[in-house]
Amino acid sequence: ADLTTTLNKNDVLALQIDAGTFSAEERPVLEGLSKPGLSENIAHDGRIVVVDLVRVLPPGPKELDEARGAVTAAYQDNLEKAWIAELRTKYPWQVNKEVLYSIQ
Repeated sequence: ADLTTTLNKNDVLALQIDAGTFSAEERPVLEGLSKPGLSENIAHDGRIVVVDLVRVLPPGPKELDEARGAVTAAYQDNLEKAWIAELRTKYPWQVNKEVLYSIQ
């Protein structure tokens, strides 16, 4: 906390520290890192990233709290697709090509 307070006086984004368990899909900068310890400087999105990798967890099922957001988003996508399919069958539609091609 002292380090971020000192370095972020002029620019609040100068230093950012994140701690936790992350997958390579969540944080693309982790792709290819497998050796625990401090990484070399990694250029990512115009910034320099240094990763202190504690350990690599083997693949396995996620806890409910970790998967809740992804499951909710997938369920909402499924509901939206079903709703659109229902609307298309209930209300027939067609494109008026004459009007479409007259728009410039």
